Formats: sequence, structure tokens, C-alpha cells
Amino acid sequence: MSHPMSRRRFLALSAAAAGVSTLGLAACGSRSKGAASIELQIASPAKPVKLALTSDNAAIKAGLSNEAGPLRIANFADYVAPELLDKFKTETGVTVELSTFGDDVEALSKISTGAFKVDLLMSTAIDLLPKYVALKLVQPLEKSYFTNYENLWDSVRDPFYDLGGQYTVPYTVFSTGIGFRSDLVAAPLEGDSGWDALWDSQYSGVAGLLDSYREAMALGLQHAGIDNINTELQTDIDAAVAELRKMFKASNPRLDVLGYQSIPEGTTTINQLWSGDILAAQGYLPEGTDSSVLGYWVPPIAKRVINNDAMSIMRSAEHPVLAHAFINFMLDPENAKINQAYIGYQSTLKGFEAETLVAEGAIPENLANALVTQDDFTKGLRILALPAAADKMWQDAWSSLRTGA
Repeated sequence: MSHPMSRRRFLALSAAAAGVSTLGLAACGSRSKGAASIELQIASPAKPVKLALTSDNAAIKAGLSNEAGPLRIANFADYVAPELLDKFKTETGVTVELSTFGDDVEALSKISTGAFKVDLLMSTAIDLLPKYVALKLVQPLEKSYFTNYENLWDSVRDPFYDLGGQYTVPYTVFSTGIGFRSDLVAAPLEGDSGWDALWDSQYSGVAGLLDSYREAMALGLQHAGIDNINTELQTDIDAAVAELRKMFKASNPRLDVLGYQSIPEGTTTINQLWSGDILAAQGYLPEGTDSSVLGYWVPPIAKRVINNDAMSIMRSAEHPVLAHAFINFMLDPENAKINQAYIGYQSTLKGFEAETLVAEGAIPENLANALVTQDDFTKGLRILALPAAADKMWQDAWSSLRTGA
């Protein structure tokens, strides 16, 4: 793997973030000022949600033929193997056009404003799904087109955030932890408090933190002893900010999402990472450096952040049958294998369980803990949608940290 990856940037300070804030979205039971106040169905594992279906946004009929194309897809850069786009064209005769974005907020903004005119969003962020549904940007799925649907893990077919899988099909699954170079750290990151290393001054200048207001602030919360990573309490946010300020003073971490490059290259020694990025990091090691130098630490499952991305079809799709066909194509284990080898991120198909991937030698044993088990998926902490006021509180706090206010 030698491709550049620009993955999962959740920049609240970006212009895209400002664009989303103008949508006037509110959580169920609350209202927000704006041109349109829209109620969100906010789910959690304890309170799963069956997302609303409406008569003016119906699924397509079964048994339709593929459109002529092209199939237009929106996705993160390098979050689908180019080989698969060519293979889909060979099998269907349809060209795939890919539009890329830098973060989930940008994707929502561009889709909602029409700047992106696409059929399929390959990487729908679960915490933003309620907004996509409330704005009627996504259409219900017609599952008769998904002949490979049974290949999905049993644990992901009826997700709490979209009971019945009415709007989404799982794409990848990942945890959040700390990646490191085992030959460069003072000691391996072990035990329940490996994240303390990011507060260790001996790593000043060679530490990294995800430039994501939800992920970074969640780490601050947990280091403060608060495991509610979807808190709506100002006191909790203040505690997280205080912890992160201590980190900034001690280790001066770089803020970006490039740990998949900087860790293998040795420009950072420890870095908050998504698990898919430490798996992808194997492709960025200097020539002659063995992957055994890479390490990944995660807290116990009760404190471990687990998330997934999902595929969804736009309500405005001009080629919805092709979009269904492509989702089914991605649910083929052979295609999923090609994809995972390229992007690093773990598939949610049967045969891609952690134990299987290690046993087959697809993932080295030293990175086995970067894989997510089906049990992990049901027990880990999830980053969930927030009510508008709480989301603004989180973004304001992260903004103050990034600007040093």
C-alpha cells in the first residue's frame, strides 16, 4: 500500500461546519432558530431508533434494470480501492465518478446544498445520519437488490441507529486508540491507562492528537474520569478542556489526521488514531522496516470508542438502481478483501472477523487489537448525534482549545 490517505477530518472550524450550522437542525423535543427547524431522531444503543419513513420519499421498486450511468459516488479520498471501481465498470459497463471530501461535515454541507450531485454516499457518519434523514437527503433502501446482504455480520444488520437498516448498509468498523512506534517509545503502552502517554512531557513535539472535536474531546472527558462521551453538561466539557490543556502544555501534540503516515515514518512517536489508520500505516513504513515496530493501544472495551461508517443512497439519486448494485457489489467478500487491503479499515462482512484475519495472516499479531470483534461492536462506546445546543457547546470548546483562547 503506497497511496496517500486523507481520512475522516471532523473540523468544526471549517467553512463546511459553518454551512451545516445554517441548516437550523434541532434535536427531538427542542427547537433551534433558523430558516427551518427540523426534529432529529437521536438514537443510542439503550434507545434504538426506527427512522421515519414518509410517503414523499419512497424506496425504488424491485426488479428494475440498471441505468446507463455514470454512477456518482461521494466518499473520503482513498476510502475505496480504485481497483474496485474499475472492476465494477468491467462487470456492468458503467463508469464510476468519484467526488471526495475532507470531513463528514463538508459532505453533509455539499450534499444538502447541491454542490455534490451524487447517487451514493459511501461513508455516512452515524452521528450525522439523523440530519440526513430529517432533511430527506437519503432514500429508503430496497433490499431485494442486495443478494449479498446475508454476508454482513449478524451484529450490524439491525443497528441501533437505523433499526431494520432502512436507510443504511454498514461499510467499515473501527476503534479509537493510540498508535505508536514500539522501537521509539520509552516503554510499550500497556494496561488500562495507555492514554497517559499523551500527557507525558518526554513526548513533547512527537505526540499527535486527532483533529476531530468529537474524538479529541472524548479523550479529554475520559482522562478526566468521565465516560459519557456524548455528554450535554457544560461542567463535563469544562473538565475535558482542562485535561486537554494539560496535554497541550505537556506534549504539545500536533493536530491532524495524518498519524497513519507520521507514526510509521517516525515523525510522531505516539498518536491518537483510528484503528484503520494503524493498519494502513504498514504501507508507509520506511523500506526495510518491519511492521512489528508498529503498536496500537486501546482501553478496556467498557471505555473503548467503537464506530462505523455506512453506505446510503441519496434521495436525489439519478441512478438509484446502480447505487443499490454497487452496495451489493461491496458486500461480496472477494471485493471486500481487495478493499480492506487498500484502505486498511476493517470490513463488517463474515470472514472479516478479527480472529479470522489474524489466523489468515492478513493482519500481524502485534496489531490484532486494532481489529474490532462483533462483541466489541455491541459493547463499545459510541459517538452519537448531539442536540444542536450541546453540539455547539462541544464545538465552541474545541475551538477555544485550537486557538489557545
